[in-house]
Amino acid sequence: MKLVITANGFQKTEMCSVIEKARSYFDSVVVNPWGRRATQEEIRQIWDGADAIICGAELFDQALLAEAPSTLKVLSRYGVGIDNIDISACEAKGIQVCNTPGANADSVAEMAMCLMMACARQVVNHDEHTRRGEWKRFPCMELKGKRLGLVGFGAIGRGVARRARAFEMEVIAFDPFFNSTAAAELNVDEVTWEELLRNSDIISLHLPSTPDTWHLVNAETLARMKPGAILVNTARGELIDEEALAYALKDGCLGAAGLDVYEHEPLHESPLFGLKNVTLTPHCSATTPEAAQNMGMMAVENAYRALNGLNNAHLVLQKR
Repeated sequence: MKLVITANGFQKTEMCSVIEKARSYFDSVVVNPWGRRATQEEIRQIWDGADAIICGAELFDQALLAEAPSTLKVLSRYGVGIDNIDISACEAKGIQVCNTPGANADSVAEMAMCLMMACARQVVNHDEHTRRGEWKRFPCMELKGKRLGLVGFGAIGRGVARRARAFEMEVIAFDPFFNSTAAAELNVDEVTWEELLRNSDIISLHLPSTPDTWHLVNAETLARMKPGAILVNTARGELIDEEALAYALKDGCLGAAGLDVYEHEPLHESPLFGLKNVTLTPHCSATTPEAAQNMGMMAVENAYRALNGLNNAHLVLQKR
């Protein structure tokens, strides 16, 4: 069996154990040689004869999948989001699709808390002015006693809830597929979307990008948030209308925002640039060695299990 890895990052030293595991399962393993996200043309150069592909955020759209080798049976996503994969095209070609739910949950949950703290304590502004030799202090707030609204209560949302409890925050959550058992264990209250908007001091987004969640945070919903609230997004950039967010930050309707993801990446220009009440990071929530190894191991295991009809392959789309 042949495994092709188009995802970036597998060249790093900390991924040696992942490559070793892949070679123990597959007769041939081809690793992305470019040290960056592969283009579609580059993918075509290395995928001949592949039984499975481990992909990252590369675009596997209908046009590319139409040219896929007849041997290809599995797309194993190195990550959780599958919005870069045309699922209908995979189904038509009989290609199974897997992902790695929960593998990076700790890293992303920690980053969500980091952005909350950065916004609440004005870390970026304090750093900038201190480096200038200006002993300037900005208004801050404690997290203790504040109400955190989680939009999405999956593995990452639950990870944030655990950490927020350590800060003595009150936690509420909205999720169309709410996990009542986990909520009871973590002392998290289920609320409606409207209640969450109206009552949260901090809102943290943890939903996938779908047609239903596109621009979930927009001018209308921002206006319904608690005045001075903090918004954090470590999920998907498409969840937020960035023009509307910039306006809300400028006019003071929203207190601050901490963003690690954007509608168009990489981010080269944005209405958010220049605003002092927004903290921006380059989609790095899961870029820790621990998360990379966890996702890599799971992606390899998923590819092998899906090809061999074994259980626990974390199938998003299985063969008919």
